[in-house]
Amino acid sequence: MLSTEPHEFEYCENLVQAGHALESAIEQTSMHFYGDEIHAFQQAIHQTGGA
Repeated sequence: MLSTEPHEFEYCENLVQAGHALESAIEQTSMHFYGDEIHAFQQAIHQTGGA
């Protein structure tokens, strides 16, 4: 697992150490730090008829 942002890596690593599966920890980390952007992107995809 790699990240250029130490605080993101630490957040994800703490989730993994708490027993979360790596994939789940990565998803939770991305939503924690970039949730608004992810939701906006998903809405834009939906509005344009994308995946």
